[in-house]
Amino acid sequence: TDYLYGGIMPATDQRLLASCRKGVPQVIAPGCADIVLYGPVEEIPEEILKRKYVIHNPIHTHVKANYDEMFGLGKFIAERLGQSKGYGTVMVPERGFSQLNIAGGPIFEPESDRGFRDGLEDGLRQFPSEKAIIKSVDLHINDPLFAETAVNELHALIQKGKNG
Repeated sequence: TDYLYGGIMPATDQRLLASCRKGVPQVIAPGCADIVLYGPVEEIPEEILKRKYVIHNPIHTHVKANYDEMFGLGKFIAERLGQSKGYGTVMVPERGFSQLNIAGGPIFEPESDRGFRDGLEDGLRQFPSEKAIIKSVDLHINDPLFAETAVNELHALIQKGKNG
């Protein structure tokens, strides 16, 4: 999210490309993809501070990604995954993407999070692949059952790759 929307700790334009090129089976879990990381709160534009945010420490402020940003992130991931040589699943945690994004939490905003799945679907329509799927999971990303579900999915993809 930082790469796409100007956060202070971005990945690079190469994100996900190596694994997709190599055809490595992958499960993508969008942990903390629901925030854009800004610097000190006093340096953040007033318009941005109209959103939900949390001052993590004096030099890091977590700002909730809005619907359009979540959509763009989902689309970015889908475009990469849709071109992958290997099997891939994006696990969408329907009850929140981060510790602060949970029912009752300071950046809980399911309507913005919905943009992620919408962007994934849009991206896979543009870059269709029989090897790429989206799985919504009615859990929070930090739920141990979410981790177990992701591990089981990865195991299934590895087996599928061996057999197909």
